[in-house]
Amino acid sequence: MSNRKVTMAPLPRRGASSSADTDEEADLKKTDKDLQYFDPEPLYEKPVRDTILQIGENGNLIVAAQDGTLLQVSPDGMKATKLPDPKLPPSDKPEGEAKKPKGRLCIAYDASGNRYQTNLATKCIFKYDASGTRKKDDIGMTRVMAPTNMVIDRSGNIYLIDEHHLKKITAYDSHQQMLRDRDQKMNQ
Repeated sequence: MSNRKVTMAPLPRRGASSSADTDEEADLKKTDKDLQYFDPEPLYEKPVRDTILQIGENGNLIVAAQDGTLLQVSPDGMKATKLPDPKLPPSDKPEGEAKKPKGRLCIAYDASGNRYQTNLATKCIFKYDASGTRKKDDIGMTRVMAPTNMVIDRSGNIYLIDEHHLKKITAYDSHQQMLRDRDQKMNQ
């Protein structure tokens, strides 16, 4: 029997070797900042299945429509493109009659190792840093009704399927937002 200890390694960070890598490194650090969050907003108007939500390499979201069609939705929700077959089997309920989900515990991690966890009792998302310390407990401001799936992008934006709809909670750096607001007032 071996006496080796197993330890968990931190998430790897790539070294900067080009301008693209430098931009990626800056994005990784953004999720370490004390980000603020806007309220959840619908990103795609049609109902989607609860089980499929991924972020592709290009930043687009992959979801499945109720009829089984896989869709690629842009991060701003302005463009939805059908992906080539194969199609998933259709849902057993017609699009407008999808059973209201009860919601479930969803856990997702960002590129910096922060954990995001839905809380069904408070209808919010909690954020924990990599050491497990709770940093926020009000993301979504009681508007996360019945989440069933969640992912986080490189900038800290939260995408979730909530009541069969794809929603986005946009993250922003409060200091940067304050500077933009000040500049807008000065330009008026």
